[in-house]
Amino acid sequence: CETSYSNNPVVLTNPPPIIVDSLSVTDITGCFGDSTGSIYIEASGGWNNFTYALKDSVYQPGNLFSNLAGGNDTIYIRDSLGCILVLDTITIGQPAQIILVTRESTPVVGDTLGTIILEAAGGTPGYTYSIVLAGDTTTNKTGFFDSLNAGTYDIIVEDTLGCSITDFIDVTERELLVTISNVQDVSCHGLSDGG
Repeated sequence: CETSYSNNPVVLTNPPPIIVDSLSVTDITGCFGDSTGSIYIEASGGWNNFTYALKDSVYQPGNLFSNLAGGNDTIYIRDSLGCILVLDTITIGQPAQIILVTRESTPVVGDTLGTIILEAAGGTPGYTYSIVLAGDTTTNKTGFFDSLNAGTYDIIVEDTLGCSITDFIDVTERELLVTISNVQDVSCHGLSDGG
């Protein structure tokens, strides 16, 4: 038995589009490189029963992603028909990384002891500088250290939030060179009139 639909046309309806109703991003509030960020998303439309995924992850029924590092993410929202909405470049902000913009030392020369000069940037300003040699720690807020013996010093820079970086620097030792000019030989053997 055949049925003709010429008088009763079939109407094909596209599924409704997936719509993002709410998107909330929590930036990193601690230190550069922490994984304390999060993304929360609510969607509607489509064929419901949404699952969510971030780039390089599997789909999950939950719409909250936590313990995320700073940087850019892509979110995928999939409905029960397999239709997918892609949200590119969702950015989780984070504090700038602490860096040493100045890291210099002067050597020990004779009785003149060495120095270290440090200057940091990034992080949350208000830095504390520390140098460590053989377990002996010296700390200040200026980054200038003097009266230093020769050796390899560990460097610790900490910002206002307690975020820190480490490095090292050498204070070398040089021999004191004495230059004698205007040498005058003795005039005769046995005399002491040279200089």
